This record gives sequence, C-alpha cells and structure tokens, in this order.
Amino acid sequence: MKIISIIMILFGLFLFIMGYYNRRRRTLNEEFILLSYITGFFIILFSLFPSIISYFAKLTGVSRGVDLLTYISIPLLFYLVILLYVKIGELNEKLTKIVREDAINKGKRSKK
Repeated sequence: MKIISIIMILFGLFLFIMGYYNRRRRTLNEEFILLSYITGFFIILFSLFPSIISYFAKLTGVSRGVDLLTYISIPLLFYLVILLYVKIGELNEKLTKIVREDAINKGKRSKK
C-alpha cells in the first residue's frame, strides 16, 4: 500500500470521527454530517480500490480517475462556498437586527 493511500484512509477516518463528534455535540446540521460520512466513505473506498474510480472515469470519458475526482470536487467546493456565503449573510442580518433592538432598548432606558 502506498503512503498516499494510508494518508487518505486516515483522512477518511478523520471525517467519520468528525461527523460522529459533531453529531453528538449537535454543532452541525444533519446535511453536513451526512456529507462528512459520505465523503469519508468514498475517500476510503477509492484509496483501497483505486480501480473503481478509474472504471467510472472511463465510463464518463475522462482519462484518469484522479481527473474525474477533480472535476467532481470543483463544482462541489463552489456549492459549499456559495452555501457558506448565504449562511454568513443570514447571520449578518440576524446580528444587525439584534444590535438594532439592543440600541433601541438602551436608548429607551437612558431617556427615563
């Protein structure tokens, strides 16, 4: 087994552990936990059996399995960045609302 395969298997196990830990603490929603489990599973699967990804690459017309993983990863990463951007915008709106309400309440108290 190659060193990179061992590193990727350890990373896949790390994703499983991270998903389990966040599920117990309820710090992430179920979608991200499921994504963590699925990603960890496929990383371990493709590390142990690299011929599987090569087979799918040939089915899709891509020359190498690593290229297929890259082509799949880039849109997925863009989706996650956009999702995070939307979440940050929602948090910004909530924070603005809370700060405004706090300022109004402090202004009412100081006039009394």
